[in-house]
Parts: sequence; structure tokens; C-alpha cells
Amino acid sequence: MADAPLISIVTINRDNAAGLYRALRSVERLNRACELVVVDGDSSDGSAEIARDFSHIVTTLIAEPDGGIYDAMNKGARAATGEWVIFMNSGDAFDAPEALDDLDLDGADIVYGEARAAGAGHVRQYARSLWRGMAFCHQAALTRREWLEKFPFDESRRVIADWEFFVKCDRAGAKIRKTDRVIASVDDTGLSYGDSARLAAERLPVALRHYGWKTPQLIPFYLKLMAPAGERAA
Repeated sequence: MADAPLISIVTINRDNAAGLYRALRSVERLNRACELVVVDGDSSDGSAEIARDFSHIVTTLIAEPDGGIYDAMNKGARAATGEWVIFMNSGDAFDAPEALDDLDLDGADIVYGEARAAGAGHVRQYARSLWRGMAFCHQAALTRREWLEKFPFDESRRVIADWEFFVKCDRAGAKIRKTDRVIASVDDTGLSYGDSARLAAERLPVALRHYGWKTPQLIPFYLKLMAPAGERAA
């Protein structure tokens, strides 16, 4: 393991002390030593005390106001020094201590695994391809840091910037590889798991820009998602 590439874990948080504890406790339990960057958006709920309780594993703590989730994620990516970066934000957790053990990262730019829905226990299902939406969970994806430098998250986005980042990587030729390992246990009550019509409306222009020229079923697929709920099965 001495020759294994350094993995940076980035955890962002704002006023979610319980979720921050869950994320950091899972990092503490990992078999593999990693760099840990915590970005806290000036929380007022005791999150700072939680971060201090884990000072033995926190490599870098950034505690200051931010412009939203993607501003915080960009800050964390810039602070990371590892060859690989994975985001494990407050409320989410690594599925098991061996989640990052002996991963085959050679020759890949993005390696993603499975994600389990917290509480439910089942492995979450994702879109079959990126043009349809998130094809994997970003908390279960390791990315070479150079790609995060090349394509920072679009801070003007409300919920889709992580998906748009992977789309840009895909279109730029990133080598994306899947592992069958369950890497993350995720809280699926957040913004990115909300109303499918609203998400589809935000994703459609991005999907058209990057995939529309070769995917004739793209527009019908998105129009169906954007239709009123009673019409989607038609």
C-alpha cells in the first residue's frame, strides 16, 4: 500500500453537524490512509466542534462562508493534493472500511462504484448513460485531480453541476471505468434527488449541447420526463 496513489477525500458541510459526523466517522474507519479536506460554510450548529473532534484525520479545514454547494466543492478540489479526489459530503458515508482498498485505478481517469441508499440498504439504480442523467453516484466516484482542475464545477448551477462535470469529462475523452464494489452509502433526500421534471428541464440544454447531435432519442426522452406526472406513462 506504500506505493498506492494518494486519495483526497473532500467533505463539504453547512449546518449539518450530524451528517458531518457520519461522513467523518466513516473516513476514520477506512483501512486506507487518505488526505481529508473539510469545507464548512460557516456553520452555526456545532459543526466546527465536530470537525475539531476529528482533527487527527482532517488534513485541511476550510471554515468560511461560501457561495453554495459547488463553490464549496471547488474550494475542496483546489485544496486537495492527492492524485485522486472523491467527494463524501455531510450526510453521506463510505459503505465499509474496505471501500477504497486495492482499487484498480491504473489507466483510468474516473473510477466509479456502487452506492447504497442509506437506511434502505439496497444499491441505488442510476441512468443507463450520461446523456440520460447521472449514470453513477458522485460519492462513489474517484476522479483524477487534473480533471477537476480542467473542468471546475459550474457555480451558477443549483443541482446538476456534478453531472455536467462528468459529461464534460466524457466528451473530452476521459477514461471512465466501473468497479462492482459498493463504495458509498448516500442520503437520497437531498436536492439532486428531487423533482424529475425540474431536473430534466435543467439538464436538457446541457445534454443537447454535448450529445444531441448523435442521440435522436434524447429530446423525446427529456420531453417525457418534463411532462406532468400523469402524462409520463403515456
